[in-house]
Amino acid sequence: MQQYIVSFIADAEVFAQFVRSIPVEELNYKPTFTSWSIKEIIVHVVDTEMILQHRIKAILAEDNPVIQAFDQNLWTSELQYSLRDIEDQVALFVLLRKVFAPTLQSIRDVDGERAGTHSTDGTILLKDIIKKMSTHLQGHIGQIERNRATFALRK
Repeated sequence: MQQYIVSFIADAEVFAQFVRSIPVEELNYKPTFTSWSIKEIIVHVVDTEMILQHRIKAILAEDNPVIQAFDQNLWTSELQYSLRDIEDQVALFVLLRKVFAPTLQSIRDVDGERAGTHSTDGTILLKDIIKKMSTHLQGHIGQIERNRATFALRK
């Protein structure tokens, strides 16, 4: 759990630099009709960050809170992720991580076993949510790289 906490802020800065390096013409490209664009992926990462931070706070503050699931595809379409400003999203992501870092740093190893009840997945441990924050970001960086590679091939 500690290795994820240590890289928490650094990962945000790396993600911000990575996103800012992407040419504007690539942001709205979708490799397939049902795929997300890079812009939609970025907004999803930011929204998921807020959700995961809320889940961590709930588990730290409450005994076995209910953790509500969300439909990421509905959020992407119904909240019009494609219309969001990318620079605002990147700035928000970095700020969210900066502001939340003291909370993460205060977590003790024993807190990692605290749990909530996810509405579809059942019991979920704090340490697993913290791990997911890192793996989720890394997974979507890979997805963005794949979108970019597909975009480059179509030229």
